[in-house]
Amino acid sequence: TMILALLRPMANIATTIYIVLFALYFFLRLLFGDSLWWLSLVNTFTYIVFIPVMILLPITLLLRDSRGVALLLPVILVR
Repeated sequence: TMILALLRPMANIATTIYIVLFALYFFLRLLFGDSLWWLSLVNTFTYIVFIPVMILLPITLLLRDSRGVALLLPVILVR
């Protein structure tokens, strides 16, 4: 239980940071498309953007963190 007590806040912080950055990426992609060179570069490697979901989702499920799962669900549905 000591490990879970340490892992839960770290997973919450990681999930929150990932969701904020993903929302920013998604908003910029809708707004600008590929017109900005750096956004076009990110779009080229967009599959890498979804790798954290494959790491964070099992962790949040193991921790039974419904907030984390609820935050990651829209990312899974967008893909």
